[in-house]
Amino acid sequence: MISKRFAWPAGTVFILLAFIMALEAYYVQACSLSDGLMKSWEYDFMQRLLLMDLAAAFMIIVLLPRVTVYAVFVLQLLAGVFILSYVASLDLPPTLSAMVNGLNMVEQTNEFAWSYLDKEGGSVLLLLMLCKCWLWRRKPVMGRVWRLGVSVTALAVLGGCYSYDYIKGRMDILKPNPPEVLENSILNHLRYRGFLFTWLQEYYYDVPFNYQEVYAEIGCNPDSVMPLPLPDISGRISMIQVESLDWAALYKKINGKEVAPNLNAMARRSLVLKLDGMKHFVSANSEYEMLNSRIARAFFLYFEYLNKYSDSIALPLKSAGYETSLVHGVAGAYMNRRYAYPKMGFDSNFFFEQIKEQGYQVTPGLFEYNIADYDLMKFAADYAKGKDRYLHFLITVTMHASVEAKTPAYEKWDGYWRSVNYFDEGLGLYIKSLPEGSTVILYGDHQSYHGPEKNDLVPFLVYIKGQNLSKLKTPPGMVYTRCELSHYLRRIFARHLDKTSVMTDLAP
Repeated sequence: MISKRFAWPAGTVFILLAFIMALEAYYVQACSLSDGLMKSWEYDFMQRLLLMDLAAAFMIIVLLPRVTVYAVFVLQLLAGVFILSYVASLDLPPTLSAMVNGLNMVEQTNEFAWSYLDKEGGSVLLLLMLCKCWLWRRKPVMGRVWRLGVSVTALAVLGGCYSYDYIKGRMDILKPNPPEVLENSILNHLRYRGFLFTWLQEYYYDVPFNYQEVYAEIGCNPDSVMPLPLPDISGRISMIQVESLDWAALYKKINGKEVAPNLNAMARRSLVLKLDGMKHFVSANSEYEMLNSRIARAFFLYFEYLNKYSDSIALPLKSAGYETSLVHGVAGAYMNRRYAYPKMGFDSNFFFEQIKEQGYQVTPGLFEYNIADYDLMKFAADYAKGKDRYLHFLITVTMHASVEAKTPAYEKWDGYWRSVNYFDEGLGLYIKSLPEGSTVILYGDHQSYHGPEKNDLVPFLVYIKGQNLSKLKTPPGMVYTRCELSHYLRRIFARHLDKTSVMTDLAP
């Protein structure tokens, strides 16, 4: 049964060869779908993938002809190098939809030229392929009964995994994630069925076509903002995206007491515009629209799909030497911001983890125990001290939910108004810390969830400390989208950069 020219025990070479094939697949999957090879075993889906990899490897070496198996070795090497290089360059595992619709997004990788290949990972895969070829040349001839038993066992393992997914309703690749799951819906298919089977599913059900609209990145017409005046902003630019800031919060009073006195004082000296408060799935989509002059569609978290943000309004400022930073009190992994913001031109990113390292703690009782607005503003104020040329983008979170009454006098206030008042205290601290001439652009990401007077509008303010922009004329009654006001910010920033460039050229 076993060739006499090979002295190893029967089946040893087959087992070793199948193990190496599975290890190669597992290595690529671990580096692409988990936190790396060392931590991959902590995930149940990685344990399952290894079992499936072993089953598939046994079927390949038992059932396929010798020459075909060599071809499989080469294809596995090429696919593994491509996947590892894609992940190393773009920080996301390659779905077929991303590869088909996002070819223009991989221009930054120079079409995966040599300098962008994952050379370390490719070297590991090449070594494993050479080992496989060496073993395959020396494989013994196994009997039909043994081959049949291995094939049936491997098929039963694969069939059992897929049957379990079918029973659990996880096989439908067209089924969207539930609302509380924000990541790319294809990722779970990659995690539980690997790359090849998921790519085949995407192709069969034409998923790339269904996702075309997301990757097309639909823009908007900037004509509506052309009549708006262009304030002469300074080089100290702060953008503040306020969670759930209803238009009704402006000048709101309860028993003669202003709910947001600092916001009101700012608004009285600002250029104030009405912004459409419609939420497009998640808050991160509001950021995507405002920073990139694009329109987000519902049910897609764009930061989970896109790999390139070449139209970000932050990039020209970064190119001009401005320091660009993001400050947000949630974890960096939440809504994939940690990955997206560096690609939009933000070089320094401070999330929950980094802010907490600076000594700022979560506040019990506030939304999801993240860094609360007051502490966030205090951190941002300290960080901006002494800087003259910067774009700081602050994103608040506390107004997502109600805030408890800080004194008995606030107990009769609606929870939303208490949240606005709490944010306002942090805003006052931040504005007071800024030097004269500093520019603050403040807007709500969308209307509130629980505000008692929401009316589908949120405010958009352009404020320059020490100036009065309230007298600037704006078209009456206009309501703008985030995409349109992104174009407006683009024009304001461009005018500022043009002016500072001329001043630099004329400087002695």
